Amino acid sequence: MIFPAGVSQSDRYPTGRVTDYWTPTADDVRQAELRIHSYLAENASLLVSKFSSYGRQYTGFYLDGQKLISAFFFCDPPPPDDLWCKPFGVDDGGDCYFHIEYDVANDQCGKLDVNGST
Repeated sequence: MIFPAGVSQSDRYPTGRVTDYWTPTADDVRQAELRIHSYLAENASLLVSKFSSYGRQYTGFYLDGQKLISAFFFCDPPPPDDLWCKPFGVDDGGDCYFHIEYDVANDQCGKLDVNGST
């Protein structure tokens, strides 16, 4: 699911650092997924082994001048209405839920955050 500009979870950042939102295109997401897969292969082999089975949500935003895509991956999909209407979030859940950011201009990933422990 690609969320339109303005629909996002930005509570992980101090107030004022997220300056705007944008809507990623399908091409943006394809490029992000290629880089995310490579990043996980090098840094989180358990996650990459299940990569194709995760559900996904994507949001575009600007943080301190960087154009980023926030990607949230999950094993168990939320109820159908929640999947399409709002960002999905959970506490804990281990490697069944993780978040990662993709920097569009630099074609790099970072800030991998796996919920709970694996």
